[in-house]
Amino acid sequence: MSAGPFALVLPLVLAIAIGGLAALALWPAPPRAAAERLCVFFAGLGLGPGLVSALYYVWCFVLGFDHSGLPLVETAIAALLALACVLIHRGRAASKLATPADPVRRPSLAWAFWIMLLLCGAAMLLLTINRPHGEWDSWVIWNQRARMLILGKQCFFMSMPYANHGDYPLLIPAFIARCWNFIGGQTTTAPAATAFVFSAATAGLIMSAIRLTRGRNQAYIAGLFLFGAYFFVRMCVRQYADVPLAFNIMACLLLLCLQETLWPRNRSLLLLAGLFAGLAAWTKNEGSLFVLALACGLALRWLFCREKRILAQAGWVFAAALPILIVIQLYKTKAGVPSDLFIGGKLKSNLLDANRYVQVFTSFVQEWRRFRNWSVLPYLLLLWPLATRAVLAPGARSGLTTAVATIVFLNLGYFAVYIITPHDLTIHLATSLERLYVHLWPSILFLVLYAFVEAPRQTVKTPK
Repeated sequence: MSAGPFALVLPLVLAIAIGGLAALALWPAPPRAAAERLCVFFAGLGLGPGLVSALYYVWCFVLGFDHSGLPLVETAIAALLALACVLIHRGRAASKLATPADPVRRPSLAWAFWIMLLLCGAAMLLLTINRPHGEWDSWVIWNQRARMLILGKQCFFMSMPYANHGDYPLLIPAFIARCWNFIGGQTTTAPAATAFVFSAATAGLIMSAIRLTRGRNQAYIAGLFLFGAYFFVRMCVRQYADVPLAFNIMACLLLLCLQETLWPRNRSLLLLAGLFAGLAAWTKNEGSLFVLALACGLALRWLFCREKRILAQAGWVFAAALPILIVIQLYKTKAGVPSDLFIGGKLKSNLLDANRYVQVFTSFVQEWRRFRNWSVLPYLLLLWPLATRAVLAPGARSGLTTAVATIVFLNLGYFAVYIITPHDLTIHLATSLERLYVHLWPSILFLVLYAFVEAPRQTVKTPK
């Protein structure tokens, strides 16, 4: 049975409300500036689908309750979160953050961004209409798994040993299945809407955070670079889990940076960052690798700084991620499907094969040179510090250390996976490497524009 596209309004609004209220409850102070309010909104826009998908799995597949009661449960949770926001922020002074003024107004950047957004939005809409079911992975993994979820607990777990990548986490399938259960039927609008929600959350969060910390000019530049990567735009409408994973990785690192710069003594943003780290693991197996890389990044920073507050920060982050990690472990234990990376008995021989290291390293380097995927615009990001006479922003170094170390460790993890993979290495690289770079692109873009701030122009006084 199919359902109309407008039937999705209620489940989407309810998910976004839960995410937005959770983000607001964990925000250090009632936001006042428009950029700060947008940060809260777009963080909640991506947080909501992840939280309700985990709730859907626990409610229906761990506790065994019928999905018909879930709308009332979510409505009650939204009401409790609204009450929590009132109680937490009651009596608190509004945030005193003020968005920085640009050294030079550049109206052309705004025009360029809105034109780019219009063109990319039209392209995404046309691609979605042309392929409403998405592309290969959405057929055989994500949307197919959502269809198995709505058939019930017994049918779902019986099918997982025969499914393609049955050990993959369930954020995207569970959210789609939840929407289908809410409206009482299946519609291709649900996966498409999910893809658009995470695309909007990625663009909105990175631009609002840069606007809040570095000014309007750099916010528009962030949007131009993000949508200037053609493959990122195309990946948004493929209905894969890669863009949601990219959003969760970026949101975690972004919030760690904001906490260090804007609220160094407040711990609530660390909890929010931890939620996004857990949701990254709930999105794809690569997200679990990100959680490990984040732990390594925090450990490396502690080894250099030897500050107790770093250990405290790590404790807050992983305490927030722990409930979602437990849900993931419950699913993987129940499904009983091992990872295909350790099937085949080739681990030792692959580790000792020097040619594999050369092939993987060469592929990593060549991927950045594939202009047909990335277009020319992202490469201009490398010229940004020179073109604007940028300087390292004060207060940015601390959070950047953790974020950059995490990305380095994550790349090393990806490299190690290709070394040990039992699959044909050439095919594995050709079919997956480009998507791994999509995971990192929003985070790299944010970190570059966050690290460097446009220096004010110096006026030269002529002697009288």
